Amino acid sequence: MDHFLMQAGGAVGAATGVIHGYLGEKKLFALAKIEPPYARQMARLGWQCGAVAWVAMGVLLVFAAGFQSPDARRAVIAASVIVYLTGAVGNAMATKGRHFGWAILALTIGLVQTGW
Repeated sequence: MDHFLMQAGGAVGAATGVIHGYLGEKKLFALAKIEPPYARQMARLGWQCGAVAWVAMGVLLVFAAGFQSPDARRAVIAASVIVYLTGAVGNAMATKGRHFGWAILALTIGLVQTGW
């Protein structure tokens, strides 16, 4: 059961990354007026960097549930907790807790930690 919850956490984390990337492009950067153009590009790439990291960690977690080595599984869990925790804390601080993104990332962390 623990590994199923870890896989569910990975799926939630990956889905969060996909949604974050999509909504950023369609809702935020479609309307944002950022000048000069290179600053706009840097902001977009920074935004997508987080989304890609969440998706990649989520995929790793789904596969890590099947790892024979407990040490390898724990290493993936530890790395994913750092990635998701950074996003959760940053979101909570930037929005003063008013955006639900931090709670979804915290849920992901909770589910993932069941795989220890």
